[in-house]
Amino acid sequence: MALLIPSSSLPLAPIILKPGAKILKISKGIARSININLFFSVNLILMAGENK
Repeated sequence: MALLIPSSSLPLAPIILKPGAKILKISKGIARSININLFFSVNLILMAGENK
């Protein structure tokens, strides 16, 4: 991977990687909240099914 980056663009690597890490963190947070919402909605559906 490091071999593919030209030496001239090496100083730019931290500038490119920092926003990428931030986006990754945000998308992980979104994925986690979606998983929690799915978990709760599935539990609600199961509970509603048991009450009938």
